[in-house]
Amino acid sequence: MKRNIFILFLFLFIPWAVMAQEVDSVYMGTNYENDVYYSLETGMMGMETAAEWDIAFSTGAFSSGILINDGNGALLKTYPNGDTADWSTLDTAGYSQWPDMYNHENDWAVSAFERHALGHPDYGWGVYDMTTHNVTGDSLYVLKLTDGSFKKVWIEQKVSTQNTYYFRYADLDGENEQQAEFEVNPYTSKNFVYYSLTNDDQIDREPLKDSWDLLFTRYISMINGETPYIVTGVLNNLNTPVAEYASVDPDFMDYQPADFDTAKSVIGYDWKEFDMGSFTYTVDDSLVYFVESHNGAVYKLRFTKFEGSSTGKVVFEKSLISTTDVEEFVAQESPFKAFPNPATDRLTIQSPYDGEVQFILHDITGRVAESGHFSGREFRLDVSGQERGVYLLQLRYDNHSVTNKIAIK
Repeated sequence: MKRNIFILFLFLFIPWAVMAQEVDSVYMGTNYENDVYYSLETGMMGMETAAEWDIAFSTGAFSSGILINDGNGALLKTYPNGDTADWSTLDTAGYSQWPDMYNHENDWAVSAFERHALGHPDYGWGVYDMTTHNVTGDSLYVLKLTDGSFKKVWIEQKVSTQNTYYFRYADLDGENEQQAEFEVNPYTSKNFVYYSLTNDDQIDREPLKDSWDLLFTRYISMINGETPYIVTGVLNNLNTPVAEYASVDPDFMDYQPADFDTAKSVIGYDWKEFDMGSFTYTVDDSLVYFVESHNGAVYKLRFTKFEGSSTGKVVFEKSLISTTDVEEFVAQESPFKAFPNPATDRLTIQSPYDGEVQFILHDITGRVAESGHFSGREFRLDVSGQERGVYLLQLRYDNHSVTNKIAIK
């Protein structure tokens, strides 16, 4: 009875908790008409029309980020022949030679409107005032909208203490001019809030920023580092850590905290490839991703199918492999080394301790699969008779106890 109570205690308080693999899918719709926000814990959080917005404002009071909807055809260019004094006389002579400006594909904090920033206090579209903390616009832009029409745009000012943007836009000939005042404060629970220049209206389309992990969407990627191309892929939420492992077995579990990256397109689009022979997409089944979700758990993700523009369907496997976040994992790393991981026949345990060590191998139900003692710096454990799956290897020595997570295949 005491042993059963101890096992229950162990699995209540050890941070590793493994669930069965789940297959899920996301539908972006024909021609990828929708953006899909996804929570690894609960599933789809929201589906929004992808082309319904033209620009988006970062909700941080002291942020200057303004995105464009480049994945759905929006294109931004700075007017090179003058400044804001030329609003009424802006012309598009030489437009085709003006540099294209897109959102940074790996950094949410670098928006299209900031791509020509010179560094503090110049933030691209405007200059920061150290006294008022406001950003005052000093540049004019020509923006191609998602519907293919063009507008000239002037971001006049951001009053940071009020978290309010003032901007104007008009047809290239000056007709249909609009002056907008957009208070962002009501939306600070989101990363961005959106605006349609086509409909002269603000759009609240994003889930709460702490409720989702992944965004299935289209965006601009620089192919070969220099050619902008609209791709369909997966972006991770702001500051969401993701680790990618290529050319690994589908059962690979041995992720390392040092490999996690918060760049927004760690998953990206290149887990799939278009086959010109069959005119279908193939998915690289040797690519595995580990994602720390908004609730601090770590999930394993592997894509298995992509149907392309006919349905926009993406199929993937996901597994909850740890309830401990990446930073806590680093702090709790065991001084014992256990390899190979995943193991097949033999598991080698390297000990930092010369004395006797007790080992207990539990499966995910709490059942003791193997136990015993060893002495010395290295011990080989026969696991050939164990069922395939994830195990917890508890090691007790000198009044201490540590746990290693082990996969057996």
